[in-house]
Amino acid sequence: MEKFKLFLNEQVEKTSLSVMFLGDIMNHEIQMSEAWNGTNYDYTNFFKHIKRELKSVDFCIGNLETVFGGKPYSGTSPFSSPDELAYALAHSGINCLVTANNHSADCSADGVERTIDILDRYGIKHTGTFKDSEVATPLILEKNGVKLAILNYTWGMEKIYPKPHIVNLIGDPPDISGDPIHPNNINYNKISGDIKQAKSVADKVVVFFHWGDQYKFRPNKNQVSLKDFCFFKGADIVIGAHPHVVQSSCWYKNNDKYVAYSLGNFVAYQSQPHTSKGMTVKIDISKDKIENVKESMIASRLYPISLDPYVEYISKFSQAVKDTHIKNKLGEVDVFIPQQEINQKNKLITSGLQGDEPAGPMALLKWVQSNKAPSNIFFIPILSAESYVNKTHFDNSGQNVNLQIPHNPSYEIEELINPTLLQKMSSGGFLSCQEDPNRDVSYLMVWKHNEGLIQDFLEILEDNFKIRGDGVRTTDVIEDNTTIGNYCAKLGAPVSITTETPIINTSITKRIDAQVSMITKFVEYDGKV
Repeated sequence: MEKFKLFLNEQVEKTSLSVMFLGDIMNHEIQMSEAWNGTNYDYTNFFKHIKRELKSVDFCIGNLETVFGGKPYSGTSPFSSPDELAYALAHSGINCLVTANNHSADCSADGVERTIDILDRYGIKHTGTFKDSEVATPLILEKNGVKLAILNYTWGMEKIYPKPHIVNLIGDPPDISGDPIHPNNINYNKISGDIKQAKSVADKVVVFFHWGDQYKFRPNKNQVSLKDFCFFKGADIVIGAHPHVVQSSCWYKNNDKYVAYSLGNFVAYQSQPHTSKGMTVKIDISKDKIENVKESMIASRLYPISLDPYVEYISKFSQAVKDTHIKNKLGEVDVFIPQQEINQKNKLITSGLQGDEPAGPMALLKWVQSNKAPSNIFFIPILSAESYVNKTHFDNSGQNVNLQIPHNPSYEIEELINPTLLQKMSSGGFLSCQEDPNRDVSYLMVWKHNEGLIQDFLEILEDNFKIRGDGVRTTDVIEDNTTIGNYCAKLGAPVSITTETPIINTSITKRIDAQVSMITKFVEYDGKV
């Protein structure tokens, strides 16, 4: 009947509410520097690549882990962010923020009050901090006849409790800073009462906690037990922040519950491993059930951007090699390792760092989809997820679009630059499938030479493209030797080559086919120098 009504152009009444949860919104010094245009601060560009997703829901809720305390601004603790950040958040579709966290009182009681005033100025709904106890009630979001209550608590604060203002705490308010609010102090009666009150005025209840251990991937036992307690008392959704890395999540469909222990960072610039990734969760909620949950990974350094293209690619690669390889992590990098080791030297194949060179990853995927990968081949299909999503986006015409997001991928591969691991993976040779986005000629970059293999590669390139000079660039003319290829050569790889196909004036189909042919030659290469 609904399809028939749509056919008649009749409006079908929506009976659900959509909400998206985001992780930590921080404002570090490098973000402030990037936002400064010489006259004032402008953060709107930070969110332009994800604004469409943020505005696709009725309510978009993030964790504001800074304050709008006024000048002087600070991108380190104690934090105080320019008001322009609040404008950019509202402009980008973030229309709700939770504000109870360990930095809520960074600018004392005045900062708590001023932050509330700034959020009100820009029409951003909020909960977690309050001017007094009379307004410390659940935040109710309503759309299409569905009411959603939001409760927000933090384990504690870095600064002294900002009396008389209210910061919702998991435990009891301390008189001095630094008290171990969580896990030693949990006010179960207060949380239970708040959930009961929220249930009396809303269809579904969300509890958003600032909790857990920083930079730990596993939720601690107190997170798990407090989540169980909230579900037992009637909460429907539990969301977490504070660890700055993504922790586990689960949709309990049979019980109509959902938990995400930590969404990681949404926008931040931290140096600790894995803090450059976050997760967004979109949930469709009707009056009586959670209708749908969609989790999406994002890159979150400076400019939040969806990692969906990368996740989709890696999923396809995993499926293609599921019978021969398993996926593992080396730091930020996905590595496909043979399921069974054989008495034969290993080879390592990658597709390089540059995301504006799509033929490399696509050729690797095409090759593994058409061939059974040998048990002596290690694959790193994409060395930099952030470069891939930064530059390998396609507009409506199907053309590759470089988003030009400032990005240094060196931190992503730092754990990969491990002599023992690289030596093992490349003991039989190294190949990187890359492209040159600035040239119309092809060539090879060679760190360790094998005459027969080089000749095979050059014949493939000559059949498809113009050649740059004699087609071979060796270590004496390669400008950048801080590459995986150079590391592998120094660690003893008998051959170490990067193939460069030209992007200018060539079709991507021809480039992919040429790269596939060279991958085949490399796999067949017997290791004899």
